[in-house]
Amino acid sequence: MRALNRNLGYLLVVSAVAVGGVGCGRDVEGAATKPSDAPVGVDTSLLNTGSYPTKAAAPFGPAGNDANGRKLEGARIAFVTVTPWEVDAGLAKVWNSPVILKPGSLGGVLGDRTGEEVWNVAFDAGFVAGFATDRKNSDPAAPNQWLQNAVLQFPDAQSAASTASAMTDKLLAGSAGHPRRRVAIPGHSDAIATQVDLSTFEKPGGSKESGISISSLTPHGPFILYQQAEAVSGDVAAGLASATLDQQIRMIDGFAPTEAAALSNLPQDPTGLLARTLPIPEGKSSNINSKLVWDARTFLNFLSDPPAEMSQLFKGTGLQFISTSQADLYQTGDAAGAGRLRDAQIKQLGVGPKAYKPSDRVPYLPDSACFEATFPTTQKFTCYSVFENYTFNTTAAQLIDAQQQLAAQYRILADK
Repeated sequence: MRALNRNLGYLLVVSAVAVGGVGCGRDVEGAATKPSDAPVGVDTSLLNTGSYPTKAAAPFGPAGNDANGRKLEGARIAFVTVTPWEVDAGLAKVWNSPVILKPGSLGGVLGDRTGEEVWNVAFDAGFVAGFATDRKNSDPAAPNQWLQNAVLQFPDAQSAASTASAMTDKLLAGSAGHPRRRVAIPGHSDAIATQVDLSTFEKPGGSKESGISISSLTPHGPFILYQQAEAVSGDVAAGLASATLDQQIRMIDGFAPTEAAALSNLPQDPTGLLARTLPIPEGKSSNINSKLVWDARTFLNFLSDPPAEMSQLFKGTGLQFISTSQADLYQTGDAAGAGRLRDAQIKQLGVGPKAYKPSDRVPYLPDSACFEATFPTTQKFTCYSVFENYTFNTTAAQLIDAQQQLAAQYRILADK
């Protein structure tokens, strides 16, 4: 399975396989297909780690500044954001990439149907942090449906309520080309929602879209709960928004938002796993969703394969946390779970049009395996290994780089 963003990183995680590596796809074939199962000790001094660090980082302290604090708060919000497939299991196909929201990104991420200027209202009102995720119907024979769900945090309840009203006024006033009207969301009288006929929008090539799109803004404490729901009818779209709110309100009510003045004090690595993950080199750009630790449920947002199958795999392998940096490090409950997860990842590399072929494993690391993409990509090589209850992978343009990264990650874990 492919991750949606790098650096999350160049993550390749299995889909459509059962726990333990039994699946319906074909295995990657060749001499380097599987790591050795021989109980051979690893002399870490022989591993070629290039210029990469081989020791865990010092414990990370607090965020240290407002921008990093907002990112960490957005990640906290992601843990309590309802996903589309939790509302309707059929909503499993990626449309837009899920993302931690920052003040300057609101219009670009959420403005597909509303226009960016509507989200400038939220920016001006002191938007603090948030998270957005979406999926569309995965069945091509079924009527089109799309659901985007986002949680946006504001300084207080009053600003959230006034902002939701002001955004809706802006949306109605600026919709001359795409006329909107107010609608009700069943069971949620506090939701401020509008709908637009999608036939007023054109697809690339000039044909008209079809269906109804509903934008719903619900102030709830210091939050605005936002849904963009599209379906064949207004009733179906409103039902999606309603079902999302049913779950989202319960989830957000258990969340304690961070005061704006305390954002810089948020811990960067509360689990300690990020400090044990091969870091992205200084000066190298990274995705806002990286350099973070996720739990198994939240991490499903960033994977492009069916969430139900991935959730089954994660539960079966006892996956606890995933740290995303230069390497991607998975912490499972025990060594057996780590091995099953690694084997499942490797198995899937030979499946589908974007398949991989075996390459040379990391020298002096028998429990490693590397592969080369058979399709055009800038990151052609990916390597996997395990250590105790961790599985990890790296990806790079050159095989030697992917191997050195994997060796360095192994040493970070092994050289205690």
